[in-house]
Amino acid sequence: MNKGLLIMNSFKIYFLFVCMSILSGCSAEGDSGTTSGQSGSLASMVVADGQLHILNNDYVKSFELSGGVNIQETHTSEFFWQAETLTNYQNEYLLVGSDTGVIVYDFNNQQTLSTVNHIEALDPVIANGITGYFTTRDGNEMTISPFEQDTVNIIDLSDLENATLVFTSEVLSEPVGLALYGDELLVCDKATGLARFDIVQDEGEVASELIYVSSNFDLPCNDIIVKDDILILTNSIGVTQVTMINGEFTILSEIN
Repeated sequence: MNKGLLIMNSFKIYFLFVCMSILSGCSAEGDSGTTSGQSGSLASMVVADGQLHILNNDYVKSFELSGGVNIQETHTSEFFWQAETLTNYQNEYLLVGSDTGVIVYDFNNQQTLSTVNHIEALDPVIANGITGYFTTRDGNEMTISPFEQDTVNIIDLSDLENATLVFTSEVLSEPVGLALYGDELLVCDKATGLARFDIVQDEGEVASELIYVSSNFDLPCNDIIVKDDILILTNSIGVTQVTMINGEFTILSEIN
């Protein structure tokens, strides 16, 4: 593929990303005031520190966003693992969900800082403060394995060069996308719908445990985005907007 065509295709992807962000009510501003993006945990492209990062299996291609419709390719980072999802962490790093682990990646210096390994499984990841959360799912409901592959996990990000696994829950059958909402972790479980977990965490500390609360069969989803008090759920047939008040869900709209 020639460079002109690659830039054109990348711009199309970026334009689609912006349109989806607007439709889903996503923010385009980070805490630092530089451009960042909000996306679901299954996203394969994110905006961080004024750059658009696009994941394509074993490499991340980065583009500088200079405003308007101008984008400029900055670099391509090649890896030796099969990557699946990207998350913006602190507008300086990417948390990469691969098929065998969670990678902490410094995109400015183009280097992997650490990896939390797990057995081969699908792997979306999110983070808040010094705590990261990820799920694993083998993607095959018929798989019989001596190892638990369908899990919800906590990782310690206080030392990015030594990210470590803290806690694992095996309650859900097919966990996929996840998001934080207040003091809860919300997880899309393909078997039982939207699931809720209470997060056990002392102020300023890494979360230590997840306590399962409930699942809602009436809210099937693959991924979730939280925007203020609205939960945006996506599934194979459409998008649902929901609010949760006192633990009760109310559907605001559905697009199927």
